[in-house]
Amino acid sequence: MRKILLLVSFACLIVTNAIAQTPPTTQWSDNANTLWYNDATTFNIDSAMDLAGLSALVEAGNTFAGKTINITADIDLSEHLFSPIGKSTTKSFSGIFDGGNHVISNLFIVTPNGIFTGFFGQVTNATLKNIKINNAYIRGEDSSATLAGGLLNSTATDCHVTGIDVNGTGPNTGGLVGSLITNSHLLRTSASGTVVGVNQTGGLVGSPWDLATITESFASGTVTGTYIVGGLAGYSAFTFVPNRPIPINNCYSTSYETATIERAGGLYGGSSGQLIIKNSYVTGTITAPDTSGGLIGTVGNLTTENNYIDTNTTGITDLNNLVGAWDGPFVPVNMIAKTTEEMKSDAMVTLLNAAQTTTPWTRSESVNNGYPSFDAALSTPSFGNSVAVVIYPTVVKSVINVETAANLSGYAIYSITGQQISANKLNSTSAQISADGLSAGVYILQITTDQGKVTRKFVKN
Repeated sequence: MRKILLLVSFACLIVTNAIAQTPPTTQWSDNANTLWYNDATTFNIDSAMDLAGLSALVEAGNTFAGKTINITADIDLSEHLFSPIGKSTTKSFSGIFDGGNHVISNLFIVTPNGIFTGFFGQVTNATLKNIKINNAYIRGEDSSATLAGGLLNSTATDCHVTGIDVNGTGPNTGGLVGSLITNSHLLRTSASGTVVGVNQTGGLVGSPWDLATITESFASGTVTGTYIVGGLAGYSAFTFVPNRPIPINNCYSTSYETATIERAGGLYGGSSGQLIIKNSYVTGTITAPDTSGGLIGTVGNLTTENNYIDTNTTGITDLNNLVGAWDGPFVPVNMIAKTTEEMKSDAMVTLLNAAQTTTPWTRSESVNNGYPSFDAALSTPSFGNSVAVVIYPTVVKSVINVETAANLSGYAIYSITGQQISANKLNSTSAQISADGLSAGVYILQITTDQGKVTRKFVKN
C-alpha cells in the first residue's frame, strides 16, 4: 500500500467555457417534434426540437435499427433539460448517428436517480460518429457521462466533448462514456472538463469491460472520486470467460485525479480484467491517501508496452510507484520516465510511433501544450473557446499568484475532502490570493473567469 502526493511547481492550464451551473427547469420532452419521422431510413436533424423528438421516439420503443440520423447544423440545447436518447437496456438506441462535426452545445441533463445518463442513455449495436458536444452539465447515478451512459456492442468514432461538468452519485462515471462494455470501441475520442463520481470513475470512461477497446483517445481536466479513479479510465472488472482483453492503445491523460479514500492511477484506477496498455503516456498528478500509481492504482493481469510518464509534472521519479498494488502476480511494467522537455519533443513522437504499422502521433507547439497528440486533433477544427490560466506556486507559504488574459471573477478554496474553506470575488486579470489562514495540508483552488472555471491542487507549508 502506498500513498503518493504529486506536485507541480508551475501550472499552465487550458480551460474550456464552462456551462452555467443553474440548469433550466423545463423539459425538452414537452417541446419535442416528431413529425419529421416517416418510413425513410435516413433522417436529417437541424433543430433542438427535432433532436428532442429523437429522444421521444426511442423512449416510445423505436430503436432506429437500420436507420441513420444526420445532424446538419449546430444545435443549442440551453433552453430546456434534455432527456437521454435511450433510457434503458429495453429502450436503447441501435441506429447510426452522424453528428457531421456540428456542435451540440449547452446540454443539461438532470436525473438524480437515473441509470444510463448522458446525451445518449443506453446504446446497443449502434454506431456514433463525428459528434461534438460543448458545455455539458450531467447529473446522474449509475453510468453517467456526456456522450453516453452506456455503450454495448457499439462504436464511437471521432467524438469529442469539451467544457463538461459530469457528476455521478454511483459507479461508472466518465467524461465521455460511463460503461463501455462487450465489443464496444472508442476511436479518436476525447473528453475535457470536470468529472466527479463515487467509484469506477475515469476522465474518459468509467468502466471499460469485456473486449472493449480505447484507441487514439485522451482525457484532460480533473477527475475526482471516492475510490478507483483514473485519468483515462476507472475500472475494468474480471470476465468469467478467458481471453477477453481490454486493449488501450495510443492514448494519453493530462488529467489531475484524486481518490479521497484509495486506488487512483495516472491512466487507470484499477483492473481485475485482462488489461493491455501500449504506446500511451501520463502527465497529470495523482492524489490518494492509499494505493496509488503513476500508471494504475491496482491491477491483477497487466501487459504493457512502450508507455511513458512525465517525471516533472507527475512528481514520480521512482518507477516502483507505477502500480499502487498488485492483485495478481507481479510483472515488469514497461513505462519509461521522461522529463517535460523530453516529452515535448519530436523525438518523443518517434518513440510513440515506433514499431507501429500506422503513425498516429504528431506534435505541434500550439496543440496540447506542446505534448504529442494525434493527427486528427491537429486537423479537426477546434470548438469551444479556451483561455490560459497560470497559477503558481503549488507549494505555498503565504500567497498564490493567478494570471490570465480573461477577466477573473472569483475564487474558492476547498479542503481535499471538498469542504469550502474560503471564497471571494475578483475583478482583474491577475490576483494574489492569501493562504496565511490555512493550516498545513493539501487544498483545491477553484478560479472562476468570464470564460470558464479551473481547479488546481496546492500544498500549504
